[in-house]
Amino acid sequence: MIEINEQRLEQYTSASEKVMERLTNIIIIYSAMAIFLVPIVRMVFWNGRVDWVLHLSFGLFALLFGVSVLFTVRLILPRHSALLQIPAVIYNDCWIKYEKTLNNRIAIEDLLKTLYVVELENALSIASKNCTKKFQFYKNSLISALLSALPYLVCFGYYLTKIKDYVSG
Repeated sequence: MIEINEQRLEQYTSASEKVMERLTNIIIIYSAMAIFLVPIVRMVFWNGRVDWVLHLSFGLFALLFGVSVLFTVRLILPRHSALLQIPAVIYNDCWIKYEKTLNNRIAIEDLLKTLYVVELENALSIASKNCTKKFQFYKNSLISALLSALPYLVCFGYYLTKIKDYVSG
């Protein structure tokens, strides 16, 4: 039982690290959008004309992009760690505590094993919640970023048509 719980804890830790490795996908999307973001913002706010399609697309983009950034920040923020106590606490402190009340060495060893299993189960519970949350934050961030790309493309298309007007005019 101890081996299985230790393997599960390692699997959850590995899964959390893999989710964090995927963060580069979101950063690539953000980088692609950042290339023309300043000219698009300038066009939306300082254009002089009010084009409702452009403003609606930009508003939708800003909302979805903001949601994506929010989930990305929540993904990056550290969560409560699933750490086990150092072995000296279990082997020394708990051993001395149990030795005062029990004279049976086998009973003390069984109590220490039980204590370790309980501690492993608590760490597993925390690691499982952390892994699930990180995956959910990643998924929500990626979906929001991809959805924000659609109104961004409308704004970008509008920007390209305005550039042609400036070049020909």
